Amino acid sequence: MASLLANASAGDGAEEMAGEVSRALVLVDIAPRTNAGGVQRILDFMSAHTSGFASLEDAASAVAAYQPQRSQRADASGLKKNLRLREDGRWYWHWDPALLKQFRGVRQREEQAEPLYRAAEQLTQPVMLLRGGVSDVVDDEVIDEFRTRIPRAIVRSVGGAGHMVAGDRNDIFNEALIEFLEGL
Repeated sequence: MASLLANASAGDGAEEMAGEVSRALVLVDIAPRTNAGGVQRILDFMSAHTSGFASLEDAASAVAAYQPQRSQRADASGLKKNLRLREDGRWYWHWDPALLKQFRGVRQREEQAEPLYRAAEQLTQPVMLLRGGVSDVVDDEVIDEFRTRIPRAIVRSVGGAGHMVAGDRNDIFNEALIEFLEGL
Protein backbone atom coordinates (compact mmCIF):
# COMPACT_ATOMS: atom_id res chain seq x y z
CA MET A 1 0.00 0.00 0.00
CA ALA A 2 2.92 2.36 0.64
CA SER A 3 3.77 2.31 -3.06
CA LEU A 4 0.19 3.18 -3.95
CA LEU A 5 0.29 6.17 -1.61
CA ALA A 6 3.65 7.26 -2.98
CA ASN A 7 2.36 7.07 -6.54
CA ALA A 8 -0.80 8.91 -5.56
CA SER A 9 1.23 11.83 -4.26
CA ALA A 10 3.67 13.94 -6.21
CA GLY A 11 5.51 11.06 -7.96
CA ASP A 12 3.94 9.91 -11.23
CA GLY A 13 2.27 12.56 -13.33
CA ALA A 14 3.37 15.51 -11.20
CA GLU A 15 3.77 17.63 -14.33
CA GLU A 16 0.05 17.23 -15.01
CA MET A 17 -0.83 18.48 -11.53
CA ALA A 18 0.23 22.11 -11.98
CA GLY A 19 -1.22 24.02 -9.03
CA GLU A 20 -2.52 20.91 -7.26
CA VAL A 21 -1.10 19.87 -3.91
CA SER A 22 -2.31 16.29 -4.23
CA ARG A 23 -3.37 13.83 -6.87
CA ALA A 24 -6.47 12.76 -4.96
CA LEU A 25 -8.35 13.41 -1.73
CA VAL A 26 -9.79 10.75 0.58
CA LEU A 27 -12.05 11.89 3.40
CA VAL A 28 -12.58 9.28 6.11
CA ASP A 29 -15.91 9.81 7.85
CA ILE A 30 -15.70 13.58 7.67
CA ALA A 31 -17.29 16.18 5.41
CA PRO A 32 -17.47 19.97 5.33
CA ARG A 33 -20.68 19.72 7.35
CA THR A 34 -21.20 16.96 9.89
CA ASN A 35 -23.99 15.80 12.18
CA ALA A 36 -23.59 18.06 15.22
CA GLY A 37 -25.04 15.44 17.57
CA GLY A 38 -22.53 12.82 16.46
CA VAL A 39 -19.64 15.23 16.83
CA GLN A 40 -20.88 16.18 20.29
CA ARG A 41 -21.00 12.50 21.26
CA ILE A 42 -17.32 12.16 20.33
CA LEU A 43 -16.41 15.31 22.24
CA ASP A 44 -18.32 14.06 25.28
CA PHE A 45 -16.42 10.76 25.14
CA MET A 46 -13.08 12.53 24.80
CA SER A 47 -13.91 14.96 27.62
CA ALA A 48 -15.04 12.20 29.96
CA HIS A 49 -11.60 10.59 30.10
CA THR A 50 -9.10 13.43 30.38
CA SER A 51 -7.97 12.06 33.75
CA GLY A 52 -6.90 8.81 32.09
CA PHE A 53 -7.56 5.19 32.97
CA ALA A 54 -6.25 3.00 35.78
CA SER A 55 -5.67 0.14 33.33
CA LEU A 56 -5.90 -0.83 29.68
CA GLU A 57 -8.94 -2.92 30.58
CA ASP A 58 -10.68 0.20 31.94
CA ALA A 59 -9.96 1.98 28.66
CA ALA A 60 -11.29 -1.01 26.70
CA SER A 61 -14.50 -0.95 28.76
CA ALA A 62 -14.94 2.76 28.03
CA VAL A 63 -14.49 2.15 24.30
CA ALA A 64 -16.94 -0.77 24.39
CA ALA A 65 -19.57 1.41 26.09
CA TYR A 66 -19.00 4.15 23.51
CA GLN A 67 -18.95 1.81 20.49
CA PRO A 68 -21.27 -1.10 21.21
CA GLN A 69 -21.21 -2.20 17.53
CA ARG A 70 -17.50 -3.02 17.85
CA SER A 71 -16.68 -6.36 19.44
CA GLN A 72 -14.46 -6.03 22.49
CA ARG A 73 -11.23 -7.99 22.33
CA ALA A 74 -10.20 -10.16 25.26
CA ASP A 75 -6.70 -8.67 25.08
CA ALA A 76 -6.71 -4.90 25.60
CA SER A 77 -2.99 -4.49 24.81
CA GLY A 78 -3.84 -3.27 21.29
CA LEU A 79 -4.92 -0.01 22.89
CA LYS A 80 -1.27 0.76 23.68
CA LYS A 81 -0.96 2.33 20.23
CA ASN A 82 -3.64 4.88 21.20
CA LEU A 83 -2.76 5.36 24.88
CA ARG A 84 0.34 6.47 26.75
CA LEU A 85 1.36 5.35 30.24
CA ARG A 86 2.42 8.39 32.23
CA GLU A 87 4.52 8.69 35.36
CA ASP A 88 1.40 8.71 37.53
CA GLY A 89 0.70 5.11 36.43
CA ARG A 90 -2.45 6.03 34.46
CA TRP A 91 -3.13 5.49 30.76
CA TYR A 92 -4.03 8.60 28.70
CA TRP A 93 -5.29 8.94 25.16
CA HIS A 94 -2.54 9.91 22.76
CA TRP A 95 -3.98 13.27 21.74
CA ASP A 96 -3.78 16.76 23.10
CA PRO A 97 -6.79 17.63 25.34
CA ALA A 98 -6.41 21.24 24.12
CA LEU A 99 -8.03 19.98 20.90
CA LEU A 100 -11.36 19.91 22.75
CA LYS A 101 -11.33 23.70 23.06
CA GLN A 102 -10.92 23.98 19.31
CA PHE A 103 -14.05 21.93 18.60
CA ARG A 104 -16.46 23.48 21.07
CA GLY A 105 -19.57 25.15 19.73
CA VAL A 106 -21.83 23.70 17.05
CA ARG A 107 -22.50 27.19 15.72
CA GLN A 108 -18.82 27.71 14.98
CA ARG A 109 -18.66 24.45 12.99
CA GLU A 110 -21.78 25.40 11.02
CA GLU A 111 -20.18 28.72 10.06
CA GLN A 112 -17.11 26.84 8.81
CA ALA A 113 -19.06 24.44 6.58
CA GLU A 114 -19.90 26.82 3.76
CA PRO A 115 -16.32 28.00 3.09
CA LEU A 116 -15.17 24.38 3.20
CA TYR A 117 -17.81 23.38 0.65
CA ARG A 118 -16.86 26.31 -1.61
CA ALA A 119 -13.23 25.16 -1.48
CA ALA A 120 -14.21 21.51 -2.10
CA GLU A 121 -16.27 22.53 -5.14
CA GLN A 122 -13.07 23.94 -6.69
CA LEU A 123 -11.15 20.68 -6.42
CA THR A 124 -10.18 19.12 -9.72
CA GLN A 125 -8.62 15.91 -8.43
CA PRO A 126 -10.62 12.76 -7.65
CA VAL A 127 -12.38 12.79 -4.27
CA MET A 128 -13.65 9.85 -2.24
CA LEU A 129 -15.61 10.03 0.99
CA LEU A 130 -15.27 6.75 2.87
CA ARG A 131 -17.85 6.69 5.66
CA GLY A 132 -18.79 4.33 8.41
CA GLY A 133 -22.15 2.73 7.65
CA VAL A 134 -23.37 3.33 11.22
CA SER A 135 -21.54 6.62 11.74
CA ASP A 136 -23.46 9.32 13.55
CA VAL A 137 -20.96 11.96 12.38
CA VAL A 138 -21.45 11.42 8.64
CA ASP A 139 -25.05 10.30 8.44
CA ASP A 140 -27.41 10.02 5.44
CA GLU A 141 -28.32 13.72 5.58
CA VAL A 142 -24.63 14.69 5.48
CA ILE A 143 -24.07 12.30 2.56
CA ASP A 144 -27.03 13.73 0.63
CA GLU A 145 -25.62 17.26 0.95
CA PHE A 146 -22.11 16.09 0.07
CA ARG A 147 -23.34 14.33 -3.07
CA THR A 148 -25.31 17.42 -4.09
CA ARG A 149 -22.38 19.77 -3.55
CA ILE A 150 -19.61 17.46 -4.86
CA PRO A 151 -21.49 15.27 -7.37
CA ARG A 152 -18.36 13.82 -8.99
CA ALA A 153 -17.06 12.46 -5.66
CA ILE A 154 -17.15 8.77 -4.95
CA VAL A 155 -18.95 7.87 -1.71
CA ARG A 156 -18.34 4.46 -0.14
CA SER A 157 -20.04 3.20 2.98
CA VAL A 158 -18.39 0.58 5.19
CA GLY A 159 -21.12 -1.53 6.78
CA GLY A 160 -20.78 -2.21 10.48
CA ALA A 161 -18.30 0.62 10.98
CA GLY A 162 -18.88 3.74 13.01
CA HIS A 163 -16.84 6.94 12.88
CA MET A 164 -13.60 4.99 13.45
CA VAL A 165 -13.91 3.27 10.08
CA ALA A 166 -10.43 1.76 9.89
CA GLY A 167 -10.56 0.58 13.50
CA ASP A 168 -14.01 -0.97 13.10
CA ARG A 169 -13.58 -2.64 9.68
CA ASN A 170 -9.96 -2.28 8.61
CA ASP A 171 -10.27 -5.03 5.98
CA ILE A 172 -13.08 -3.29 4.07
CA PHE A 173 -11.52 0.14 4.64
CA ASN A 174 -8.26 -1.03 3.04
CA GLU A 175 -10.05 -2.67 0.11
CA ALA A 176 -12.01 0.50 -0.67
CA LEU A 177 -8.96 2.74 -0.32
CA ILE A 178 -6.72 0.53 -2.46
CA GLU A 179 -9.41 0.22 -5.16
CA PHE A 180 -9.74 4.01 -5.29
CA LEU A 181 -5.99 4.63 -5.40
CA GLU A 182 -5.41 1.97 -8.05
CA GLY A 183 -8.06 3.67 -10.18
CA LEU A 184 -6.13 6.94 -10.29
